[in-house]
Amino acid sequence: MDLPDDCFDYCDTKFFDFARKLADPLEAELFEIQHVRSVPSLLKTHDSVSIMELDCLDLNQIKDTISFKVSNGPRVVKAAVKGNMEFLIEAFSNKNELHLKQQKVKCSKTVAASIAKHSSSSPVSHSRKDVLSKDDHEKFIVDSLSNWGKSNSDSLRMNELELIYDSDFTLAIQENSSQFEATIHGTGRTDVKLLIQGGKFQISNYYKHLKAVKCQMMKQKKKIDKEAKQQQQQSSSNTETSRKLETSKYIVNYMVLKTRLILKKVLLNTKSSIKNVYVCPNVV
Repeated sequence: MDLPDDCFDYCDTKFFDFARKLADPLEAELFEIQHVRSVPSLLKTHDSVSIMELDCLDLNQIKDTISFKVSNGPRVVKAAVKGNMEFLIEAFSNKNELHLKQQKVKCSKTVAASIAKHSSSSPVSHSRKDVLSKDDHEKFIVDSLSNWGKSNSDSLRMNELELIYDSDFTLAIQENSSQFEATIHGTGRTDVKLLIQGGKFQISNYYKHLKAVKCQMMKQKKKIDKEAKQQQQQSSSNTETSRKLETSKYIVNYMVLKTRLILKKVLLNTKSSIKNVYVCPNVV
């Protein structure tokens, strides 16, 4: 199948519509439920229909649509649905392999042309920076955002800040006139275009967006972090209260036992004293 060259840049609604066109609305709905928002995300998903085994009320409707319920056994996905899934994954995988080969050839030609140009223009040998491919740019941006989140958790007063690709943001990289262009799509429908300098994309403008008050994704993460802290504090408080109760219970039991031993000792001493009393006979 001849897929569009930019299909790997489709995300969210555009990706779901494309999946409906290639396969069936059921597959697109299954992707949407699992938050599989793009082609790269789909290729990283090992088994798109494994959620059929989950006991979840939200999945009952789609379960009944795309699978058969077997008595005393696991659900069986309908052959057409399974076939469409395999067709989509195979088509996208083949397109990805072809794209990587073309990118490698293009990169080699660019490097060769650059070497030839410098060799002919000057007898002096100059060092050359490696030309980054589309995949290299993507890895650099994703790793940079991940490291930024980890190193800025304290300054943002969060226990932990993880920026996850295809969950918190998606990335669209396109080549235009031998130049790469990159745009980060946030979960709040906010797009930030990155500038390239020195052969690498500069992400500082997206960092500014993350620190801005209007960033919906960061608002949600801070809310979740705050709730987690409150739950942790409540758990610690409950643990301390339980410990104090156990200590008090131990002290009470100890005092009761000690009191019983004292009373028992007093009683034994009293009985012993009574036995040792000399009774004088009556004098007539």
